[in-house]
Amino acid sequence: MDPKVQDKRMEKGEQTRIRILHAAIAIISEHGIKEVSAAKLAQLTGVSKSNIFHHFKSIDEILHGALHILFDDLLEPMAQEYRDLEQFLHQLGQSIFRVPEPYLKAFKAFFSFYHEGMFNADFREALLSCTDKITELLGHQLNRLALRPLDEKSLESVTALLFSLMDGMGLHYLLNGNGQLYEQAWRLQVSMLCRHLAEDDSLA
Repeated sequence: MDPKVQDKRMEKGEQTRIRILHAAIAIISEHGIKEVSAAKLAQLTGVSKSNIFHHFKSIDEILHGALHILFDDLLEPMAQEYRDLEQFLHQLGQSIFRVPEPYLKAFKAFFSFYHEGMFNADFREALLSCTDKITELLGHQLNRLALRPLDEKSLESVTALLFSLMDGMGLHYLLNGNGQLYEQAWRLQVSMLCRHLAEDDSLA
């Protein structure tokens, strides 16, 4: 086979895979994980059910692929460069409370996986893997941007606090849509945290 033809087929196949994964995310964001089916994916993508299973072995494989896409979206603001700690923390808040409409679907889908992870060991393992990566990125930014060096215990505490705030406020924002309220709460927490880290060597 002509290499150029083969490359085009591979590119088209990858585009189809991505369409299927994004269709799964759209279904999850509106109806939950258990509503993802080959029939609904075919309806959204225009790809036949048999062709869907040509690209993926199972619905579970599609769900895990969708989860990895969501991970990449969540990790992006944590991996960028920031001038100081306050800018970094405010940007984390922006990534939660000032989310363009298409990304709201991604957040809703991610929280659906969170819920499912409490009952499904496979999803729980994948979520914990993401948690480790987020913890690593948060720790890197905190170490780099904090005015004072953080000992290991302090770093773990601050990282756990930020993670819990992001999850909790993000969930409540999705539930009631009052982004302004939770954005104000986030700014308050950022102010207290920056002041605390500037004053103390340790959170112990």
